[in-house]
Amino acid sequence: MSIVRIAAKNANTKQMLAHTEMLLKESQSIAQLGTWEWDITTGFLFWSDQIYRIFGVQKAKFEASYEGFLSFIHPDDVSLVQDAVNQAVENKAPYKIVHRIIQPEGKIIHVEERGKVYFDECNKPLKMIGTVQDITEKHLIQLAMEKANQTILKNKEQLNRLAYYDYLTELPNRNYFLQYLEERLAECSRTNTPFSLLFLDLDGFKEINDTQGHAEGDRVLKTVSEKLTSVLPQEAMISRLGGDEFAIFINNSLSQDIEHDIQHWLDALSFRKIYDGIEFNVTFSTGVVSYPNDGKSLSGLIKNADIAMYQAKALGKNQFRIFDPKLAERQELRIRLQTELDIALKEEQFEVYYQPKICLNSNTLLEAEALVRWKHPLRGLISPLEFIPLAEETGQIHELGAYVFRSTCQFINELNTTLDKPVRIAVNVSVKQLLKESITQDFFDIIDTVGIKPNQIELELTESAVMENIVEARKAISAFQNRGINIALDDFGTGYSSLSYLAKLTINTLKIDREFIKDIPESEESKAICRSIISLAHSLGKSVVAEGIETEEQLAFLKQLNCDIAQGYYFAKPMNKEDYINFCKTQKTES
Repeated sequence: MSIVRIAAKNANTKQMLAHTEMLLKESQSIAQLGTWEWDITTGFLFWSDQIYRIFGVQKAKFEASYEGFLSFIHPDDVSLVQDAVNQAVENKAPYKIVHRIIQPEGKIIHVEERGKVYFDECNKPLKMIGTVQDITEKHLIQLAMEKANQTILKNKEQLNRLAYYDYLTELPNRNYFLQYLEERLAECSRTNTPFSLLFLDLDGFKEINDTQGHAEGDRVLKTVSEKLTSVLPQEAMISRLGGDEFAIFINNSLSQDIEHDIQHWLDALSFRKIYDGIEFNVTFSTGVVSYPNDGKSLSGLIKNADIAMYQAKALGKNQFRIFDPKLAERQELRIRLQTELDIALKEEQFEVYYQPKICLNSNTLLEAEALVRWKHPLRGLISPLEFIPLAEETGQIHELGAYVFRSTCQFINELNTTLDKPVRIAVNVSVKQLLKESITQDFFDIIDTVGIKPNQIELELTESAVMENIVEARKAISAFQNRGINIALDDFGTGYSSLSYLAKLTINTLKIDREFIKDIPESEESKAICRSIISLAHSLGKSVVAEGIETEEQLAFLKQLNCDIAQGYYFAKPMNKEDYINFCKTQKTES
């Protein structure tokens, strides 16, 4: 019975061993891992079935030796494997390496190989036992992850560049500049080191953009950035803040001859562009502040640099202004005035005055010019020279201009019932108003609503308003004249293109600027200019108005030249509605 039990026990043991062997093979297959054993003394190399599958070779075709194993190793990895084996023997330590093998059909497999050396009593190596695991899929996943990480890193770098650098000029942008300036401000505050800050605004860039297109505008901006980089000191930090505005940070204060330095840079930065024979001069308006004299905070320095820049722009093109505290006071006054201008428009603090125009041939009252006055509740009458430019800059001129035009039309309607003869009144139209797309229809609607005749209105346009955009100006002039509205060119002779465009403009009247009248009869030059303007206007079939007449001598001279109409303090100052009506009743009117 004992023999039977032993036999049964052996059978169970064999069964368990077979099951264990099966589990081991399955595990190796799932893990794509095989075992190997190399008898160093005989050179025989044993591979498990899984290794044969990993290497893609049949047992019958494999030379079961170390050299046979090396024949599958990728040529670039052979020395890696040999070094690992040699060091394991030398150091009596296990090894783990990753290398490539090449299957017979040429497929490259990435494997992780582990091995351990066993020694005899004399410390001579007997054999090595180890594993080989196919990690190709893991390797590909790792490569994909690395590629994804590189893409993410690249995208982060691109996003960072977009966040801190201008895409067009590749200069640091506003975000970068403000961060940089904040850091430099903190450092200079600790070390008591001065620095200078320049804000630059490109003159006339809008005209290039509008007339030549945005692509050409972009090319101009790139040229500007290249010039800034080449002209300014190497240590300067240059930034494009946006649009046509740039900023420059220069460590240490500028030299004592600061004005010379800046003028030198501006001269070097300016250049010309010619399109279809029309020349554009590309220049800068620049504001300058220095730390710590002109501000000790980031916001203070930026605000003061901005103030200085806009003051430079107000002086004309290619100008610079060094910050002066008085500039800040004027800026604060300007901001306060802008707010008060809003209130004045809502509360109708404006009043239209009227200055008579006299026909010199008959000495009769012919027409008038409407002139707006601001009756400030605290400051009294504020000059138009103070608030009209501000209204133009802020866009409030549209609301103010509409108010003046409507008030004038209503007054004309009142005069039509008060006086025996109809009267014409001239209204000034600014450049901003003239270039507004709806200006003609807006005025026509007011005329129709009030119920006056269009020929009772004259619009006075300045040369600068017309020359700002000659094409759009001619369209507006034509539309007004088609409705019977008279057009006068104001301040004639003070512009830069009077003669070249005069024949092309279908205006009815020229107004000689008071600058050419005030020095008559003493100035022969002024008399010659007046003589030329009147002769030119009459030869083109246009009437002439001389403004600013204050003396009998001036009047006599203009009559001698057959000037058509005159206005000025010699006849009457601008007056309110009631005074104008009374003035009209005491004067002869042109029938």
